[in-house]
Amino acid sequence: MMKCKKWISAMMAAALSVSLLSGCGSKAKTNTPDASGAAQADASAAAQNEVIRVWSDNAHEKELRMEQIAEFNNTIGKEKGITIEYTVYGANWEDTIKVAAQADEAPDLFRPNGTFLKEFVDSGFFVPISDLPGSEDFLARYDGVLAVNQHIFNDKVYTLPYNLTTTKFIINRDLFDKNGIKDAPKTWNEVREYAKIITENGGGEEFGYVLGLKSNWIATSYIIRPAGQNVGHIGFDNDT
Repeated sequence: MMKCKKWISAMMAAALSVSLLSGCGSKAKTNTPDASGAAQADASAAAQNEVIRVWSDNAHEKELRMEQIAEFNNTIGKEKGITIEYTVYGANWEDTIKVAAQADEAPDLFRPNGTFLKEFVDSGFFVPISDLPGSEDFLARYDGVLAVNQHIFNDKVYTLPYNLTTTKFIINRDLFDKNGIKDAPKTWNEVREYAKIITENGGGEEFGYVLGLKSNWIATSYIIRPAGQNVGHIGFDNDT
């Protein structure tokens, strides 16, 4: 089993994660010798309790995660002797996790940030999920959705996607009508097709593009990542 001073690099759903972490965490004492040396059995602590520390910076989903973790701790966790201890950090997340990792005080699981992911892999702060017992069947659930240099480093899986973002599509009806496009796109191929039509007919004044201007994270997804070949970002390494 891995050493507990190295840390798993995925912030997975609790029910899926804990089965991989049976070698780490702090275990509660289950019996105490009496004066004669005989152990006094404590029925409520018959099974050792393993605490899995999980850190995240996703404050917006804290309430939901706390509900999920409480449910797990009171059902499956209670049955298996596992308790998840969940902590959410704020704006200083990157500094917090870096200091903790360097001091060998990082949690068992945490949500990694793309800006330091590769740095942590190279520094040996992560245990590859693909090196853990039972990982083959577990990782099969994510077949086709893992990206090199975001989830996979040096042919090993270090982190996993754990949530989804749903997107609402809003179109410029005037541009669609002007270019003879009747319906909103239903596939990404149609998005590309319609965008090309609008751009080609726009005469340099009208363009087909998608950009969520009121969402801060859109800047990363639509502007910074495509420029990553020049400036470096998730999935891009200037040296290689």
